[in-house]
Amino acid sequence: MSSHSRRLQRIDPGGEQVVVLTRHEYDRLEASRRQVGAQHKRLRAMRQRLDRRDVLLADAALVLASAEVHSCPEADQAVSHTDVTCRGCRLLAAIRDDTRPVP
Repeated sequence: MSSHSRRLQRIDPGGEQVVVLTRHEYDRLEASRRQVGAQHKRLRAMRQRLDRRDVLLADAALVLASAEVHSCPEADQAVSHTDVTCRGCRLLAAIRDDTRPVP
């Protein structure tokens, strides 16, 4: 019988229920906990990077949208970033497309 199909043994010493694991099962549990912890750390770092990029994109959108820095006839007419020839307008439209809430 594999350890996956083994029914866990529960005991109740002193009024508190505990689960009995073999050494191998315990080692696997600890390895899984370390893997989950490492994955959580990577996801937290990725979330922080994405948050910083969101701020940078918002700042870039404000700069590109300002008339003083970027004035182009296509700026307000762009439906999608694929419809624009001007690089600034294309970037601004792509940022708008990317930050628009998904329906």
